Amino acid sequence: MDTTLDRIGLYDLFGTFLSGAIISQLFCYLTTIFLSSEASRAIFQTELSSLSLNALSAVTFSFLVGLVLESCASLMDKKFFRFRDKAMDLIDSAPDKVLSVDISSANLDAMKQSILGNTFPQSDPEAKRKGEYIYQQCKIYLEANKLNAREQSINAIYVLTRNVMVGFGFCMVLYLAIQFLNYRFTASLHPAPAFSLAVIVLFGFCIAVLWNRCTSYSRYRVRVILREYYHHKFAAEASSSH
Repeated sequence: MDTTLDRIGLYDLFGTFLSGAIISQLFCYLTTIFLSSEASRAIFQTELSSLSLNALSAVTFSFLVGLVLESCASLMDKKFFRFRDKAMDLIDSAPDKVLSVDISSANLDAMKQSILGNTFPQSDPEAKRKGEYIYQQCKIYLEANKLNAREQSINAIYVLTRNVMVGFGFCMVLYLAIQFLNYRFTASLHPAPAFSLAVIVLFGFCIAVLWNRCTSYSRYRVRVILREYYHHKFAAEASSSH
């Protein structure tokens, strides 16, 4: 099992395939439950109950949906959500938010100064923000020394959560489209408008919960990277020098 996961990658398994499977299943449920039979026959030329996918097609479809979700979510994260950027900003603006219980504020400051003093390009006007630079240096060290297993697990869960959150947004759009089609082909809404409002509110609540989890996971990832770097490199070097 571990070998299979290593070959596939946690990122691809959770972030791409699993998120695609969850959202594609929701797409299927929404269409099957809420699309009227009249609209179904007009669009698909048959009843939805007669449409089905075999196992291979379902896996392929889930992976393709996951790829679309990953591309959209990644772009929206960079342009609008900025979960990761905001988490890295905390290293400078509010370091207490990323401190581990076993790292004091003084030790964190010493570690940050050690990283910046050794490698930060002070004369480069295009240099990255200090917080992001510290984060990247710690992350690169852990990756190079294969000490980033926990960080990869957190990242996979974060990406899954973020992609599913964006997928829920697409589900809201799909539901509204289904309602439009129902009205277009039957001149009535199915189900009742009050129930439709409840469905939209439910989706909105789920998105709000997932948003909060994305914020938490992005901060936790930064905390883990700083902590792992501190214990594996900075604290070890400080101990050996005494």
